[in-house]
Amino acid sequence: MNGTANNVEFVDHPPARVYWLPALVCLLCAAGGAALVWSVRDQLPDPVATHWGADGRPDGFTPLDRVVWTHLAITLGLSLPMIGLGAALKQARSIAPVTAGMGAFLACVFFGGTWTQRGLTTEQVGDEWWSAAVGAVAALVVGALVWLATRASNVVVPASTALPAGAPTVTGPTNGRFAWTGRLVTGKAVYWFFGLASLPVIALVVLFAALGNVGGAIAMAATLLVVVVSFQMMLAPITIDSRGLRTAGPIRWVNIPLGTIISAEVGRTVSPMGDFGGYGLRGALFDGSRGLVTAEAHTLLVHQAGKPPMYITVADPDTAAATLNTLLQRQRTGR
Repeated sequence: MNGTANNVEFVDHPPARVYWLPALVCLLCAAGGAALVWSVRDQLPDPVATHWGADGRPDGFTPLDRVVWTHLAITLGLSLPMIGLGAALKQARSIAPVTAGMGAFLACVFFGGTWTQRGLTTEQVGDEWWSAAVGAVAALVVGALVWLATRASNVVVPASTALPAGAPTVTGPTNGRFAWTGRLVTGKAVYWFFGLASLPVIALVVLFAALGNVGGAIAMAATLLVVVVSFQMMLAPITIDSRGLRTAGPIRWVNIPLGTIISAEVGRTVSPMGDFGGYGLRGALFDGSRGLVTAEAHTLLVHQAGKPPMYITVADPDTAAATLNTLLQRQRTGR
């Protein structure tokens, strides 16, 4: 499904750091957590609480001599394979920060939750919700730093670059401020999914709060926030003007500077599940392209220098592509 511009197909060759950096972060987080727990092993109960029930009380235990190795195996076993998955899907850049964030989160939850049990007996261990909260913050910070270190840099398109033959443009006067604002095509499946997904999360927030499980209630409230923010992504307006293409709203999901765009066209009809494995801002399966996909529909296909093509399911891709190409023409010709 890769798009082409000027008969040149984009092929991404991520630098080595896209692979070794998230692996290193996961290893350091796991090793650091293991060292922290090992350093207080004489202060820990035996067995150590390793699982908590709906009421926030421990209901699963692991012998002290096995807890470090168990946590190491789970932390690395769940995070490191993500690097291989990213390579297989040709989305190594997108999955690198997810991998690092997952390693940081798991290390905080497992090793942090164990470390807080020092000086306690098995009967005294309570709700260790704070380790999950710290893990969530660590995941966001670590993931953001790895994203900054592995993202592709913007490449400015030379002013001499011509639009491909047949590229759609706006006919008629385009003097003064010239812009287009539209919306994403949002299918009924999006409303059903987020509506049904939010109900059990709300129920769990109420249940955990009623049982006195502070950690569970906080975790489910955070999950509900993720659901709400993700739903907002599906409704974000799209603006195309002299600055480029971007989504409006509190979070800028897509922001492509005009000077980095080669051209735009009406793309093929995409299937969110079949081509991208889901809805929202995602990487396509196996071809390296990207997309903000919210329904099975025709797309605005944006070719950006040095980056994979971007598919966006806007309501009027013909006008959007023509507007973007006209703005590119004006920028390059100075008219």
